[in-house]
Amino acid sequence: MDGAICHYGLSCPRSFELECQEIGCKASERTCGDLGVNFRPAEWDGRCNDGPNDVARRYECCQCVALQPVPATHSPASSGLSCQRTSDDCPTSLSAACCKDELSCPDGFELSSSISLCGATACDRLGSSYLPSEVIHMSQQCVDLYAQDQTLCKTCVETSGGSTSQVPSVTLPAIISTTLVDAAVATTSQQGATPTAAPASNSDFVLPMRGGEFCITDGYEICEYPLECPVDYSLQCQGLACEAEQTCEDLGSHFATQRWNGHCDGDWEEEVLERFKCCRCARSLPSDAGWEYIGSPGNAACRGRNRTDNDPSYYTVHAGLTDLEACKRLCIDQFPSCKGIEFSHGRCEIWTRPEGIFAWAELNISGFTCMRFGWPTRNLVPVDGGVGRACRGDESWDNSDDYYVVVPSQTIQECQAACAAAPSCNGIEFSMGRCEVWRRPIAASLELANFTCQAYSPHGLSLPLFTEKEPIILP
Repeated sequence: MDGAICHYGLSCPRSFELECQEIGCKASERTCGDLGVNFRPAEWDGRCNDGPNDVARRYECCQCVALQPVPATHSPASSGLSCQRTSDDCPTSLSAACCKDELSCPDGFELSSSISLCGATACDRLGSSYLPSEVIHMSQQCVDLYAQDQTLCKTCVETSGGSTSQVPSVTLPAIISTTLVDAAVATTSQQGATPTAAPASNSDFVLPMRGGEFCITDGYEICEYPLECPVDYSLQCQGLACEAEQTCEDLGSHFATQRWNGHCDGDWEEEVLERFKCCRCARSLPSDAGWEYIGSPGNAACRGRNRTDNDPSYYTVHAGLTDLEACKRLCIDQFPSCKGIEFSHGRCEIWTRPEGIFAWAELNISGFTCMRFGWPTRNLVPVDGGVGRACRGDESWDNSDDYYVVVPSQTIQECQAACAAAPSCNGIEFSMGRCEVWRRPIAASLELANFTCQAYSPHGLSLPLFTEKEPIILP
């Protein structure tokens, strides 16, 4: 692969244009994703350190920038996805399967045109105001070795805001082709290839970012795809056996192909056992993640939202573990899916309920211990006294839907439990059955009745007051 060059044909939506930057050869550990979540490579050059034809640039990285101000957006109302399985209803699906949603907008807004995402069944990477209008399984528009799922995403835009062709002021370019320049290497063409992933700050898993494509044709093709993860995520991989009639996309929307091997059919001396190596980006273990007991040690069984909420789908059972620490290690090995454990008499329950463990039940027999793993709730401290305060960003007026995730909670304790289970929690705001789990640091608050604001402090230390001060007028 010495001297290989990869060119990616990029295109932008209407009313956008490419804006590009370079990453030099000396920045050996940087990729386009380090410039921002909307950058993707237009060119990768492997001649940085290979000989007399060395070059100064390793990557050319581009994003799509709006040519005019973009209108305000609002999340559409969903009527629910309705799925069909006929070629007439799903003409671009190779599996004749698709799901559609009739989205609607409030007064003063209208639906934007669709933004297409390949290798995804959700729109979360575009922002909280986007919803899927259609999910096309095995789409003809997203073929990358094998057909991938395609999602068409829409948002609501102000009708007075001008063009509704696209909404983000900065967005990802679309890959329309890939060319690998090297005499000994061939590459497959791509149309609608998998977009690079934006780090989803409230997701346990995100789609890896692809840094290139390297395919060797020697009678049986082998393709390698360098994958990278955003900050705070790491690759989590598994293989798919040759006999399995699956692709990486069958494992979930966050899996991407790292390696594909054509030596599976028994006609090659060095045939392999795995056709695919599939990877996703899993959130790395936080440095201050910790354990805390739910209920009394030795006398509490884990529950979900209340003491009778014990759905078997919340956990997996592992028998034969006679040590509490072994059960805890098993949970950590399954982070970020694992939210806590219940241990009793050689039986270990690994709890994966997304909302975490809030309640517990006292049983008539002893020996049950329930522990929660994540952001310890003891580290949630009041902001400006906590009670009667609403959380804010940098200033008392700084409030955005992008700062938090809303979780239904009947009590502040349930809201705290949601923080403990969240991929990222910088604090909570609770009010009348509504819980906000904050993704960004809380640096201010606003006086507001019936609200409580608590910020996450790694060591449970009291925070300085963030309330407004009288302005200082300089002479």
